[in-house]
Amino acid sequence: AYRRQRQMCIRDSISFITIALTLLIIHFRVWISRRQDLDNLMFSLAALGAAGLAIMELLYYKSVSLAEFNLLMKLMHIPLFILIVSLTWFVWFYFKTGWLWIAKSITALWTLGLIINFIVGDNLTFIEVEGLKQVQTFTGEIIYRPFGRVNNLTHLNNLASLLFIIYVIDATVRLARKGNKRRAYLVGFSLVFFILVAGVQAPLIDYGILETPYMISLPFIAILFAMSICLLYTSDA
Repeated sequence: AYRRQRQMCIRDSISFITIALTLLIIHFRVWISRRQDLDNLMFSLAALGAAGLAIMELLYYKSVSLAEFNLLMKLMHIPLFILIVSLTWFVWFYFKTGWLWIAKSITALWTLGLIINFIVGDNLTFIEVEGLKQVQTFTGEIIYRPFGRVNNLTHLNNLASLLFIIYVIDATVRLARKGNKRRAYLVGFSLVFFILVAGVQAPLIDYGILETPYMISLPFIAILFAMSICLLYTSDA
């Protein structure tokens, strides 16, 4: 039963990675033909970041060595940086409205966070990784995740998540008022859902409040579905 649950978890992750890479190719091809549509380029990069993050999470939960965990936690921030920053500028180019200063602030905070990730403490999440904790996934699989002294500088990312929510809600409301309610609500709500789930669960897990594994890439599937629906409406137009 354990082996079957592990295979299901791996299969689900591979399915997500496949979907993300498929939309990456679709939107990148659209951008190649219409270079002025930078929203397609930004979404391609976001999908690349999500796929990369899912791959890192797979490797992360197959590890049992503290040294491997620490290295993967460092490296995991690279696709996470690509994902969040690309989504930020995707909103700017796709919605064609919003507060530019917030987009720049989110980018600056994540850039600073990525630099700190490689120079301060064991990684951006922990100043010192102290050990491994056994955790059961929602599929029943037993995995390990590290615990330790939380790096207070990780709040830079938490602040960026809060700014992202404000930024997306503002852009959604502005676009809806212009009359494009389908695009605004469908994509806007999926973006807010993603950052709420991913941005809230991570610090709760870091501080030991939630005893669940990191699954930051998983809520990105809401954005993938929203963009797929928007593509269908575009093709029918």
